Parts: sequence; structure tokens; C-alpha cells
Amino acid sequence: WTYMPMDPIRDIENPYKDFVICTECGLGAMSPMPRADEVAAFYQGTSYYTHGQSHIKNASPTLFHRALLHAAWRVDNGQILDVERMARELPSGASVCDLGCGSGTTLGRVNAVGVDPDPIARLQAAKAGIIALDGTCEELPAELEEQSFDLVIISHVLEHCRDPILALKKAFSLTRPGGMLFCEVPNCAATHFQSLGVCSAMFDAPRHLHFFTPGALRKAVSRGGFVFTGFQYAGFTRHHDPGWRQWEASIYDRTRKYTRHPKGRPHTTLPSVQLLLASAFARDEKKYDCVAAWGRRPASPTGARASAQARHLPQQADFRPEDHLFSPGLHL
Repeated sequence: WTYMPMDPIRDIENPYKDFVICTECGLGAMSPMPRADEVAAFYQGTSYYTHGQSHIKNASPTLFHRALLHAAWRVDNGQILDVERMARELPSGASVCDLGCGSGTTLGRVNAVGVDPDPIARLQAAKAGIIALDGTCEELPAELEEQSFDLVIISHVLEHCRDPILALKKAFSLTRPGGMLFCEVPNCAATHFQSLGVCSAMFDAPRHLHFFTPGALRKAVSRGGFVFTGFQYAGFTRHHDPGWRQWEASIYDRTRKYTRHPKGRPHTTLPSVQLLLASAFARDEKKYDCVAAWGRRPASPTGARASAQARHLPQQADFRPEDHLFSPGLHL
């Protein structure tokens, strides 16, 4: 499918350069997949948002870029996950588990349990008063055995998993009957991703091991045991933030140290204008760089059987050619 020889955040050679794609469902993946004991090194020695800071720095916009940013903001109708608001809508005393909680910023002031393999992130979460346990989606901490939750969150974690279906099945095991799943990933069907390719901040190899379209995410959630209930999209205005644009432009420039012709496009002013024109009034799956799937664990054995039957039915209705990551006609 594509090729990325550099790790942009650590600014070193990427040991896993090749990526393949399923031509039926649109799921992309690193190939070969790194061993579990190799993955931790991808997060070491770097500024990463799970540590409470970002590798994308602020930049002063020109008057033109302020206008561009404002225009993007005016047409941005994305929905971010608001856990505190969600907690008010859950039953009284409802419990929440965030798998891959990072520094705990998603959880806010909600009484919840977090799980993260990064000791620095867990320390940041503890400072914020959040219980954060050592573990991953694929290897849950022993403290969570026999526990269940009304809401399980997997936000920007599934793409980091070596086995995303296993991760979703683990999340299913933590969800009470009738409980909900919120699973958000980068939307690789977005025009932004399609246009910039490996130079998109959302590509982020080698930390991202899998690449989802909305259709691929829906299939994964269903295979994890959940009944899919809907999508939620976010991430548009930031494409035109000067700091974001400078970061993506730098990825292209630095990748040229490893290959003469990077599999991507530099995010300079002209592509930014083209992106805005192409996506401002596009469908949500093309406009926003993140997609979240809502799922529910069936509340009864009858519901569970129906869910199981649905997972074994042909899923052709979920697949559309425009959901493919590799769709040359979408490149600007």
C-alpha cells in the first residue's frame, strides 16, 4: 500500500517501513507487524501527547492563515468525546473504564479507572487524581478481573494495537450487559489523510500499526462482540492550524533524507487552501480526521445471539469503494 522510512516524532529511521491494505474492507496495517517487545521503544525518548505534552508546537499565524483557520472553524461541526457530560447521561453511579488513558485528560473529573502501559503517562494521571493501572487493551491488568463497567472508552488506542480484534474482545469482557463502548481512531478515509499520505500527522508510524476507515472500524467493533449503534466524527479545524501545518510540512522535508520521493505531500499553504475547499462541505467520513464508533453489549442472551448471528452475516453493505485508503482519485 505505502512506504514510510522515517519515524517523524523521534526523527530517526523507521525500522518498519512497509504497509499493506485489505482491498475488501480498507483496513491498512504495518507489514511485518513488530513483536510485542519492540513496540515500547516507539514511545521512548520523545515528546508524546500521552505524557501531557504535544510534539506539535504552537506557531504564529499570518493574517492570511488566521483567515484560513477561522473559515475552517466556521464550518467545523465535529463532536469530541465529553466524558463529564456523558457521565451525567449514564445511570446514577455508573462506572467508566478508559483503556489507554494516557495522562488522563479524557477522563476529566469523572470517577473512572484508567489503564495505560506508559509509566510516565500513569504518573501524570495520578497527579490529576485518576486511578491508572498498568496494562494494555490486549493484556488487561489483574485488578480488573471480575470487574465490569457501564462505559468502556478506547480513544486513539486501537490503531496502536497489534491485535485490534483481541483488544475489542477484551473491552467487551469489561462491559456490563447493556453497557456502551466508545472507540475512536484516526479516519484514514478523510480527504486530509488521503491527500497528505504518510506526511499526515495521523499516519504516525511506527506507533500506528493499523489504519481504519469508518467501514473497517464498524466491522472490527462487530467482530469484538458489540452491536454497532453509530458513528461520531471530529477533527477538522486543526488541519489549518499553523503549528499543525508546519509539523506536517516538516515530515515531508525530513523524509526526503531517506527517500528521494516520499509517499506523501508537503502541507504548505496551497495544499491547505485546497484541503479546505475540498472538504469544507464534504460528507463527515471525508471531512473529519477522526471517527468514533459507538457499540453496545447486548443486554440479554437473546440480544447476544442476535449479535452473534449478525457478525456471521455477509458485511458487503458496509463496504463502499470510497472507504478505501488507497483511492488515487481522492488525492488533490
